Amino acid sequence: MEYDVIIIGAGPGGIFSAYELMKKSPETRVAVFEEGNTLEKRKCPIDGKKVKACIKCPTCAIMNGFGGAGAFSPASVRAKLNTAQSNCVHYKGYNKTI
Repeated sequence: MEYDVIIIGAGPGGIFSAYELMKKSPETRVAVFEEGNTLEKRKCPIDGKKVKACIKCPTCAIMNGFGGAGAFSPASVRAKLNTAQSNCVHYKGYNKTI
C-alpha cells in the first residue's frame, strides 16, 4: 500500500499529527508506525511484590506502544484516538527498511 504521509510513533504527537492531517485533508493517506504494543498488550511487570523495580524490558510497556506514555494520562489526551482515520502499523522488523 502507498501512503502520502508516514508518521513514526503512535505517541500523543504521532496520533495528534495523524488526526490533524486527516481532519484537514481527509483524502490524505496516512500511516502511523509504532514499535510498541497495543494498549491491550501493554503490561508492566512491576507488581510491587515479586518485581519491585524496573527490569529494563526490551520494549517498555509504559513508555512505548500505542498512545505512548500518554496512554496512561487523563482521558482528555486519549479522547481523540478513536476519531483518527489512519492506519497504525506495528513496525518491529521494518525499521531496517524505513
